[in-house]
Amino acid sequence: MRGKGSSKKILSIAEREGLISEKKDLETNLKDASQYGGGQVNTGVIKQQITNLDKALLEGSVPKVAGLKKDALWAEAKQLKEEIMAGMPTQFEMDHPAKAPGAIGKHMNWDKRNADKIRRYKEIMRILEPQDPTAGMYDSWRKSGKRED
Repeated sequence: MRGKGSSKKILSIAEREGLISEKKDLETNLKDASQYGGGQVNTGVIKQQITNLDKALLEGSVPKVAGLKKDALWAEAKQLKEEIMAGMPTQFEMDHPAKAPGAIGKHMNWDKRNADKIRRYKEIMRILEPQDPTAGMYDSWRKSGKRED
């Protein structure tokens, strides 16, 4: 079992881009302050914020994996997918909960049972497919479950 502090959070593409954008804005502010005379701008605080963003980007970067470790992660992802799909509400149940009695409760129970597995699956896919923002998405796994009325 994993402890809360034992694994670092790997940033998603959107999170990484957000931090990079924020860093660029701060660097622009710092450049403007030094170029036009700081006035009311505290350049020390801006520099510290840039350092903090650099640290967050480094800590949230994707670790390099190869060989057996990569194979083990793919196997774990496959196993998690099977476990997550077990009891997953169908697309029909998600789209038409009023026409599928118990669908809301089913979804809530399924979500509660699988929250940790989904989180781990997304983490693994961020490692294995760091450039694919859709790699950790699981909604496409849903069966249609169409009903004729």
